[in-house]
Amino acid sequence: AAASIPPDEAVAVSLEAAASRAQLRGSHATAAAYFELSATFTPDEPVRLGRLIDAAQELVDSGELERAGALLDRIAPEQFDDLQRARMRGVDVKFAFARGEGSPSDLLRHADELAPADLPRARWAYLQGFMAALFAGRLGPHDGVVDAARTLRAVPASLSGDGTGTGLLLAGYGLLFTEGAAAAAPVLRRALDVIHRRGDLDSLGAAYQAAFELWDEDGILALAQRRTKVARATGALVALPAALSQLGAFELLAGRLDVAESCFEEADEITRSTGSA
Repeated sequence: AAASIPPDEAVAVSLEAAASRAQLRGSHATAAAYFELSATFTPDEPVRLGRLIDAAQELVDSGELERAGALLDRIAPEQFDDLQRARMRGVDVKFAFARGEGSPSDLLRHADELAPADLPRARWAYLQGFMAALFAGRLGPHDGVVDAARTLRAVPASLSGDGTGTGLLLAGYGLLFTEGAAAAAPVLRRALDVIHRRGDLDSLGAAYQAAFELWDEDGILALAQRRTKVARATGALVALPAALSQLGAFELLAGRLDVAESCFEEADEITRSTGSA
């Protein structure tokens, strides 16, 4: 790239490939830098905008919210196709959540937009929307969790019946708050088994809560420890405070108060430094 003059799609493609390799390693900040540089070499405007969206997504995940906000302000949506428009809305929603400004209904509406064209991102949005409603609890709308669970029950089978960890969680949580624990438990146990072996940060966090619903003490600890480890290794500074809080909550219940306090203090310090909520 340093030896080239933009625009140059061949260079842009190479940089995008480097960004994808960084994503596989879980390096959000590095992936963001490659995606943004790739966009500067991209001659086709819709493709350039797509790469900028990728860069903004990685910046949000890395906790660089100020840079993410500045990049989002630079992206003009006039030339978006339907999928890019839905993806951009997803980044906007995730950015708002990172700053403590989002709502569960925003994520669930975004999931509905994505479902026809992008199943993996739709699964993520449905699950995060439900989890946000679950955590809001009595502070959210009346029957908010039940309404969110009904939304999960209504999602296409391609989303919740595909055997992925996230899909199984969608099915299990939908059953839990509409049909009860007996119906949900077998599905949630399958979800925990899949996610413990190969889950990502988002599914690990949601599975931790499912382990609480099942009173699976070993699973709670293992999932919290793995989520914290993955968040540290990938520099996911938006997810790390939540992972530390989950680990701290378990340590508190286990009576290890000094360990719990250390987890909560580190989570607070990261939250203050990134400006997330």
